Amino acid sequence: FAAHPLHAGGEDELLTLDNAEDYVRLMSEHILQSGVAAQLDAFRAGFCKVFPMDRLSIFTPEEALLMLCGEQDPNWTRDELMTYTSTKHGYTHDSNAFLDLVEVLIEMETDERKAFLQFATGCPTL
Repeated sequence: FAAHPLHAGGEDELLTLDNAEDYVRLMSEHILQSGVAAQLDAFRAGFCKVFPMDRLSIFTPEEALLMLCGEQDPNWTRDELMTYTSTKHGYTHDSNAFLDLVEVLIEMETDERKAFLQFATGCPTL
């Protein structure tokens, strides 16, 4: 950040206990706001081309989050796993190996489910 003065003449100013609070405030503003404003504006413009904000306004924030980020707490039941999984390569829904996998998946905690989804699909959410 040395190449970006936080205020006029800031590059020539020494950091001292007297100006440390101002430095932290200015640095925080730069890191979280002005320093990323161009990137945020570009992201917002691109996002709005795909999902116009006036069309997203019909959804609650929770619904929009679910649509864009997926289920953050993946949960499944034995019936769902049996219904929505396909068996291949000689395995059937009655195969012991498949049934063992279903039992292991049911017993997983949330973090383990996310790790399994990350491994199997490349994404930790549904």
